Amino acid sequence: SCAACHVDPSGGTELTAYGHGMADVVVRWHVDPTAAQKEQDEKGPSSTSQFAFGLVPLPDFFNISGNLREAVMVLPNTNGTVSVIPLLMANDLSATLELGPVVAHASAGYGFAELTPGRSAVVWAPNPKDPLQSNAIVSREHWLGVKLLDGSLEIRAGRIPIPFGLRNIEHTSFVRDRTRTNLDVDQSHGVSVWYANDVVRGEIMGIAGNFQVQPDDVRERGYSGYLELTPIEHVGIGASSLVTYAKQDIALGVPNLRQAHGVFARWGPTEQLAMMFEGDALINSHQNTTNVGGAGWLAIDFAPVQGIHVQPAFETFYAGDKSQALPTLGAWLSGMWYVLPHTELRIDGIYQEIYPPTGGSAGSFTGLVQLHLYL
Repeated sequence: SCAACHVDPSGGTELTAYGHGMADVVVRWHVDPTAAQKEQDEKGPSSTSQFAFGLVPLPDFFNISGNLREAVMVLPNTNGTVSVIPLLMANDLSATLELGPVVAHASAGYGFAELTPGRSAVVWAPNPKDPLQSNAIVSREHWLGVKLLDGSLEIRAGRIPIPFGLRNIEHTSFVRDRTRTNLDVDQSHGVSVWYANDVVRGEIMGIAGNFQVQPDDVRERGYSGYLELTPIEHVGIGASSLVTYAKQDIALGVPNLRQAHGVFARWGPTEQLAMMFEGDALINSHQNTTNVGGAGWLAIDFAPVQGIHVQPAFETFYAGDKSQALPTLGAWLSGMWYVLPHTELRIDGIYQEIYPPTGGSAGSFTGLVQLHLYL
């Protein structure tokens, strides 16, 4: 149940107080795992697992969390040099208030305004035409919800992450970027209904459009949802569906009916190993033309010891138009180290092989070094 550890019942975002405690018990690295496990069995999670390392006590009905993620991107150049580019990825604080069955959640932070309309978390920026000069106020989520049926059912309204597929954090992966369902900028306003029990979980959202972008023509409206079954322990199998329409598609600049339909699966054969797969069909219908493409993702997360992860992943993308001779192929190799409470150090190497319509192929490599603090 993602809702036990995450504020968003479909998972992937801010942690609850219980989630912080579980992160300390089962995620964080320890110099002496045996001694740490014994202490946790006797005393439970460390007080440092809670917000601000336990220095700021909070009442049970109020939770504060943070998402601070900074990175350095490394790009090899064709002349043999290397470009090193600092990235401001996320600097957000969030607050969650629970009064009985009613839940209110909002996040706010600092970022840059974006040039691309239709995919922005910016609520205010003095100069949106220049993202390198515009200091922006960012709100990725803000919603009001009610929990029913002892927490098995939750209805929310506001700016909500799009429910679709795996909620993997790799926001530039094709299955997140090309379906426009990543957790950085693709949240949208609408109403969602989530339900889960021991065997099934799912969420359906009526998308009213992202009201933090202008003009109204670029706002996508429609629905998105997923349904996942757990037929046996440690196995999840699901399907997703998304249909939206915009008068001016953010990529095509013309009216477009956009669809994404796919399947996903999660399997944890051992405590140290997790495998995740997603495959999606991508359909764009505009100007009497329908292009059918697809995106895929396969990740294998291996933790040789608690708190250290090695994750190779493979992906592919095909637009279904004349922009590619063959599908783009990609490979990731990621390492994550949860070295301290609330702290993740991560390094990614990403290689893509692109096949332009003129023939041949071109390869590109991107390196990322990240420091992530989830307060």
